Amino acid sequence: MTTKHYTTESRFAESRTRTIGEFYQEIRDLLQDASLAVLIYHRLRMELEIHLFLPQALETFSLREIAPGEFDELGLLEIPEDNPIYLSLCQSVGYCPVGHNAHLIKTVGYISATILLFAKQDLKPLSDHVERHIEIYTLRLQNAILADALDRNLLELELLQETGEILSMSLRIDDVFRGIVAALTKLHPFDALGIFILSKDDETIEEIFSLGYETETSRHLLETKADRGLVGWVTKTGESVIVPNVNEDPRYVKTRETTASELVVPLFSGRQVIGAFNLESDQLDAYSPLDLEMVRAFANQAALSITRARLYKEMVAKNRIEDQLQVARDIQKSFLPRVPPSYPGFDFDAINISSEKVGGDYFDFIPIVDHQLGITIADVSGKGLPASLIMASYRASLIAEIRNNYAIRTIMRKVNNLIFESVERGNFVTAVYGVLDTRNRVFTFSNAGHNPPFILRKSGEVESLTDGGLILGIVPERQYQERPVQFGSGDIMVMYTDGVTDTENDKG
Repeated sequence: MTTKHYTTESRFAESRTRTIGEFYQEIRDLLQDASLAVLIYHRLRMELEIHLFLPQALETFSLREIAPGEFDELGLLEIPEDNPIYLSLCQSVGYCPVGHNAHLIKTVGYISATILLFAKQDLKPLSDHVERHIEIYTLRLQNAILADALDRNLLELELLQETGEILSMSLRIDDVFRGIVAALTKLHPFDALGIFILSKDDETIEEIFSLGYETETSRHLLETKADRGLVGWVTKTGESVIVPNVNEDPRYVKTRETTASELVVPLFSGRQVIGAFNLESDQLDAYSPLDLEMVRAFANQAALSITRARLYKEMVAKNRIEDQLQVARDIQKSFLPRVPPSYPGFDFDAINISSEKVGGDYFDFIPIVDHQLGITIADVSGKGLPASLIMASYRASLIAEIRNNYAIRTIMRKVNNLIFESVERGNFVTAVYGVLDTRNRVFTFSNAGHNPPFILRKSGEVESLTDGGLILGIVPERQYQERPVQFGSGDIMVMYTDGVTDTENDKG
């Protein structure tokens, strides 16, 4: 069913509108009681633009959803009486064409036109007289239609090139959005615009750029469009959509009170939908397939620029994190002894190789008094920056309690309580802490759930150091044991974390 729309002058109809106006001024006195209809058909938009020459006025309106075949029927000798264009014209004029005197203007691109003469009776002299003017204006109108089409195509190409140059230099998503909006404003009027960028998991809206949505309610509703409304449908299907009347489409989610029609196209990065481009108008049936193709061209450019801007944003964020991690790494390295300690009768060595920039493994040599050296090794659950922060907490707690000159078992109990209070549940520390009495060659230790250090005796015997208690940070107020071991000449003690035992070679 066709609908009748009274239209304003198109921004790309200057040449033909001027030609039609001149034609009307010249022929109006010749028409007497007759009328003339200049029909311009836009095949891609399936829209018929009608300029009706009445004795007293020039009227302009349009019919939408006109199939090409229905327009082509006007070139036949006998126009079918059920032809919607014929019926609409007869109703508008009050009488019907004389002898079907159709002057068909050949198709120019996607646009074609015809001229029909209407009269209350068959006025042969009038028809012949008017026809000479029609023949002249047929050629002029054809040239005008071609000029309008070229004007639009040139402007589209110019704006696409101009926008492409702007977007190629834009590394910020906001700059990309502004460049697109500036170009679209020159091509087609809109009352609201939204560019929606999906999150990496395609479940939420990550970025929104919009115009014409003024209220907080509108902003909230926009954020729901990842899985709802026309935008949600487009992002899920990857298909474009034109909705002439949003109130008749069940997919529509109202974000503006005055929106009447909507156009939505997907944004692609390769084959993946990364978002949607949305135009809304306060007029019914405001968008055509020609508009869709134009918006899609801009959307393709926008998608490339958005993908590039997104990668740049991620790179900047990654570099910032890398810088922060390097600072954390430097701080963590400062916690570790720069050189091994030196005590007569003992050799010390140690190394820490983290699998990431920062980690949760820790060792230290802590001088207490002249002949006593604190030795610790620890491993925090997890990896990376969170583990390094817990490790720093363990180190601070341990050193604080050592300075209070508590017994080793008391130090471990207090450190356990401090770790329990300062970390989230599920995080923990395994550790060994002991004091080496270099004068008496005795190492007194407590093992809090850590990989057992072992002493390789000169005789070949191996002794594991397991005495102590539960890992730190799981249960408060735990009691810990301590045990001394005697070192002899040639004995070797090895302390390690699970990074050593978990390491595999090429053969597994």
